[in-house]
Amino acid sequence: AIARHEALFEQLLQAIQDRRRVEFTYSSFYVGTTAVRNVDPWRLLCTGGHWYLVGYDLDKRTDRVYRLSRVQGTVHVSSAPVANAAPEDLDVHALVAGWSALKPAVSCAVLEIDKNSCSGLRAIAKTIESMGAVDRLEIDYDTPEDLARLIASSCQHVTVIEPEQLR
Repeated sequence: AIARHEALFEQLLQAIQDRRRVEFTYSSFYVGTTAVRNVDPWRLLCTGGHWYLVGYDLDKRTDRVYRLSRVQGTVHVSSAPVANAAPEDLDVHALVAGWSALKPAVSCAVLEIDKNSCSGLRAIAKTIESMGAVDRLEIDYDTPEDLARLIASSCQHVTVIEPEQLR
């Protein structure tokens, strides 16, 4: 999960939070080529045991999904701001499913995390609601095992509200 790509994940997460463009070398599974990608990053998503970056490809001029395990080397975070914001109705699960032939997430977890913690969980949350000393997140997931791995790899300050089987 995240441990293999921690540096890459952190760079992309920071770029998303700072609304900064990124550039990286990517090995395409479908085409079988390697190319430099210039992307306005929108979201990170873990599904089917893999991490994905969803964003706007500046060269192809369209939405794209990138599997983090296919990014080669490091990510260059530009000083240029994101020019193509994510659509308000963006469904990252449907977009990833369309690109990777995976099923969209079928369940939603409700978690409470300490303020200013768990950046990985925050990056993939559908919603974040401030509740005083903690934030309540809604996160889509495929299987309880995927969710358990995600929580275990993200941070120590998590309380699972739903699903009950992971409390």
